[in-house]
Amino acid sequence: IAGVEGIGEETPPVCGSPDDPLGFSDYPVDDSWSHYINKLSYSFAINDNMNIYGLYSEGWKSGTFQPDARNKASVDVVVDPETSRNFEIGLKNASARSQYAITAYYLKNKDTQTINLVPVGAGFTGLISNVGAVESLGLEVEGTFLITDNFLLSGNFSLIDAELKDTPDPSDPTVDISGERPPGAPKWTYFFFGEYTWNLSGGSDILFRLDFRGRSNVYNQTSVRDTDPPLRLRPQINDWGARVTWLPESGNWSLALWGKNLSEDWDIENFGPPSPCCSSYAAGFRGKRSYGVTFNYGF
Repeated sequence: IAGVEGIGEETPPVCGSPDDPLGFSDYPVDDSWSHYINKLSYSFAINDNMNIYGLYSEGWKSGTFQPDARNKASVDVVVDPETSRNFEIGLKNASARSQYAITAYYLKNKDTQTINLVPVGAGFTGLISNVGAVESLGLEVEGTFLITDNFLLSGNFSLIDAELKDTPDPSDPTVDISGERPPGAPKWTYFFFGEYTWNLSGGSDILFRLDFRGRSNVYNQTSVRDTDPPLRLRPQINDWGARVTWLPESGNWSLALWGKNLSEDWDIENFGPPSPCCSSYAAGFRGKRSYGVTFNYGF
């Protein structure tokens, strides 16, 4: 900056120090990873419409480095690869008026990669780290059924029993959080909708639709879960919406009236660290009821 003693072209601004050289000088960190994965499946046709299957598969996610390291201690945390093994059995059926599937699975992830907000000096950084393992048992059911020529039902439902294994809290390694749910793993989810088409005498149609969706509470990160209020735990939600659509005989345009989040169950959309002025955690919320009109025209 011209006119300020000690700052200029001859003395460029720097950050860090010889003891904590991030930003002060080059601080290279390198590693490399390679792996192969397997998949084996078998299916058997019970009849023309139904089959059962079994599946074994492996997954692998490359190791990585810290994208937002703020000091030498952070940049030294090189993240190991994550591996998974999945065992799955299922049944599938498809016919002229219905199709459905039932799936059960066991999934084990080792060295699971998670990102957590951790303090660095007077601020925070998103630090990626490995947790010991995650074991999950799950059941999923989905289907679509044409009840009559004008009435359609469709949806899915899932149950998930997921647990952290051999996992210390990334922000406090003296605390063992084994047995708790991993971030992003609800206990259950569902989505259902029904559609009824009213055929009018002039050739146009009116389509009525109701949809329902829900999810159990779910953690957004592995560490720092004991806040008051519990802003690291997204709440359970059960919501519904509705839509009425006019479809003219010509078929090249449509007009719809709709409403979303009609039960106004609130959800936490994003999280942040404590604000500079106080110890409360920042969070963004969503779930307000909304209405609208949509006009579509095809050329």
